[in-house]
Amino acid sequence: MDYAGVERHLMARLKQELPDVLPYHGPHHTLAVVEAAERIARDEGVAGEELTLVKTAALFHDSGFLFQYANNEAAGCRLAAETLPGFGYSPEQIALVQGMIAATALPQRPATPLERIVCDADLDYLGGDDYFAVAATLRRELALHGQELSDEAWATLQRGFLEQHQFHTASARRRNAAKLAKLRDQTRK
Repeated sequence: MDYAGVERHLMARLKQELPDVLPYHGPHHTLAVVEAAERIARDEGVAGEELTLVKTAALFHDSGFLFQYANNEAAGCRLAAETLPGFGYSPEQIALVQGMIAATALPQRPATPLERIVCDADLDYLGGDDYFAVAATLRRELALHGQELSDEAWATLQRGFLEQHQFHTASARRRNAAKLAKLRDQTRK
């Protein structure tokens, strides 16, 4: 598997081809998710080939936005299937990557430890100090796609999302529990 090659290839495509109407789901988000996925995977004891597959799935998890906004995970799975053979990935490895990509669709329903890692990495910002700034980019993106929300509707949506969200890995729960609890308290006010 040539992870470095596929990373260069896909990041170049994302930077050149992603629509400008993605202030949240841009290349910066992909890089943040890859970084979080690697950190969570290592904390969970994942290494070697499995770590490479986790990073690959994180890299492709929102690549479907190159083609469509809704149901982008399915498009990302197709792109992974088309791209990864050229970088030495086997059909079995690609199937695992596709499972991790598909698991990031909301509501998240990861079925394997590797899927849980990628799901937690995708929403790692929920435990971050920059939550409100990152969430504001998502709100802008939704408005650009016809889902403009009043301040009250946005606050209600965020409150509900934070209340129901649970991290899937022990390491993400440990790392983010206090910050997530604080955010829940702040959004209840």
